[in-house]
Amino acid sequence: MPEEIEANREGVQDVPVEVPSGQLLVILSNNVAYLTHTIHKYPAKFIPQIPRWAIGKYLHKQSSLVLDPFCGSGTTLVEALVSHQNSVGIDIDPLSALISKVKTTPIQQEKLHSVVNEIKQSIKSRKTGQFIPKIKTLNHWFNEGNIRELSIIRDCIEKYREDKDIYDFLIITFSSIIRKASNADNQTQKTYVSHTLTKVVPPAIPLFFRNLDLYSRRVCELFGLVDSRNFASVFRADSRQTDSLWKVEKLPEVDLVITSPPYIKAIDYIYNQMAEYFWIGDLFNLETQPKQNDFKRYYIGTKQIKAAEYQSIPTTSIDGIDLLVSEIAKKNMKHGYIVAKFFNDMKLHFKTVYKTMRKDSHYVMVIGNNTVSGLHVPSHDFIRECAEKAGFGYCSHFGYSIRNRYMRFPRSGRGGIIKEDWVLDFVK
Repeated sequence: MPEEIEANREGVQDVPVEVPSGQLLVILSNNVAYLTHTIHKYPAKFIPQIPRWAIGKYLHKQSSLVLDPFCGSGTTLVEALVSHQNSVGIDIDPLSALISKVKTTPIQQEKLHSVVNEIKQSIKSRKTGQFIPKIKTLNHWFNEGNIRELSIIRDCIEKYREDKDIYDFLIITFSSIIRKASNADNQTQKTYVSHTLTKVVPPAIPLFFRNLDLYSRRVCELFGLVDSRNFASVFRADSRQTDSLWKVEKLPEVDLVITSPPYIKAIDYIYNQMAEYFWIGDLFNLETQPKQNDFKRYYIGTKQIKAAEYQSIPTTSIDGIDLLVSEIAKKNMKHGYIVAKFFNDMKLHFKTVYKTMRKDSHYVMVIGNNTVSGLHVPSHDFIRECAEKAGFGYCSHFGYSIRNRYMRFPRSGRGGIIKEDWVLDFVK
């Protein structure tokens, strides 16, 4: 790390309202799993300190509208509810959108507790289940005991399909235990069974019961704090078409955007959640690997590119990006194409979001720099240029050190270790 950045590092419990541009913070607080933030593990999870900071700085009245166009697991939406603001979340990934929906949907406490007790009794009374994932390698991913237990759980959940909010809550609780109940390593971004590190696989039903109790308690805790007049709406949609969604849904102007987009080549969300999709993918037509691989092509930053696509590299009309892309392409044409497409997609994203925002409103984005084909990609500098191309004005930026990573594994330098995230502040 450059000496000037090292000297500018400051340890804080929370992000102060005013942060000098260029400051690098070390956020000392580890309290990131309170309320419904604890629901469902998620790769590269957005820390709640950033949306909390942005909401406190820029929203001075309640029931303003916060948009997170890459909402992931819903961190921004939860923080907006706690701050008595309305919010809209968008994500192209169906499991992510459902996690966000469940984390921000109120369910009447007595009803939720009744369902939790009822489904526990139903599961205990069953010896076998009917639902079995339609994959040939099921016994590679799961032992016989957990295939039976997961099947029982899924069968019992199906009884609640007519009650959408309850059903979604149960499905996400079910999804939250699948990786741990599988033979796959718990801590890797890629879903794979390690042959060098033997995993002790716990039975699925106790895991499900434990998370039922925890998640139901956290949902009740959150909505004990939330004003019933506030809402969080989640859409499974493409953030490159945000303005179209706004027109169709007739949504009001956005007062504040807070988000963290996918990083270039950083995380394959479908691959990371492959075990979960085996058991709940039928709800999204993503229950098999061929279907999953095809769907990955639509994600911003995706590595799922056909050879015919990267025979020529698109330009971005931003000199610094195009120069770096040409250097990357000399080493790897596919990687050059991926980087160019990522920044073109982000330009389009900024253009469409700009149309939904009220004048003088702010767009706060968290992005990390990374390495592609051995070359450093200063994403936070390039993202600034993409935003300015769309009409945004640059206000400031600061960074924070990443102290805890959900997925810890050696990547052998592929993609690099992202040590800091940068918070970019733009204004319309």
